[in-house]
Amino acid sequence: MKKVYVIAGHEGKGTGAASKNPTYASSHMDEGEETLILQKYVYHYLKVLHGIEAVLDDPRTSLFNVIAWLKNVVGVNDIILDLHFNAFDNVTAHGTEVLIPTVSSDTELAIAKDMLYYTSQAMGTTPRGVYDETRSPHLRLGMLSGPSVATNLLLEVCFCTNPEDTMMYYKNRQEVAKAIAGVLAKYANQ
Repeated sequence: MKKVYVIAGHEGKGTGAASKNPTYASSHMDEGEETLILQKYVYHYLKVLHGIEAVLDDPRTSLFNVIAWLKNVVGVNDIILDLHFNAFDNVTAHGTEVLIPTVSSDTELAIAKDMLYYTSQAMGTTPRGVYDETRSPHLRLGMLSGPSVATNLLLEVCFCTNPEDTMMYYKNRQEVAKAIAGVLAKYANQ
């Protein structure tokens, strides 16, 4: 069985994007805080529903050190999922995206398509698409190009800057975690 690494894309509260519009206080989200919460739920469902003991990163560790750690521990067939919540200046941007390395494998593409479909279904939001990392604002993402021997994915669950997305996420958080765990389990057992 392949090892599954579930990475919280940030180092806790205040380290990622956040919705800052007081008009939407009921749907406020802090990306750094929420990635840690979702990571724990995904870990739980992988273990309870699928019998898979995922490996988690240390939330106090910098991205640079997480990538260095992964380079030393991941195997060729292992799966790395980096959890994130998207942000945009316009509150109307919404939906789920999955990013894969610029040079990606058929497996990365297949997992990304399933992750996009099942995550957006669980949330009830729009599947925006599967993109290679060059479509990101940074053009190259350390988590996708760093530990290059494994299967790498970056999931943008929803837009934390969109009040409808965040409300749908909070309403369906458990189902989202189950969907993510289900996709990871499917490919870990192949």
